Amino acid sequence: MDEIQEKKIVFLDPDTGLEPKKCKAEQVKHCEVKQIFSSLKTGDFLVFYQHKFFDSEWDEIRRKELAEACDLSKCKIRTWKANEIANDVIFFFFEKEV
Repeated sequence: MDEIQEKKIVFLDPDTGLEPKKCKAEQVKHCEVKQIFSSLKTGDFLVFYQHKFFDSEWDEIRRKELAEACDLSKCKIRTWKANEIANDVIFFFFEKEV
């Protein structure tokens, strides 16, 4: 199989989030995020779509979990809250730096 030479964006849209207590196939596990991110090359992006869950600091909790899975020292994190569209949605952008 030929390897993609252009920069890539991998978009994850896990049904109800990152590894809930009863993780099903439509959700994403921490180890899967780590594996996907580690396969990316410098300049590639991992984008993670997330709906609000029942915690007032839901966005920060998820950012920390994702940063840990992606090894914060190897990536730059950006976020975009889709307030114009829905106030319960956030996109996390992880750019691989190393």
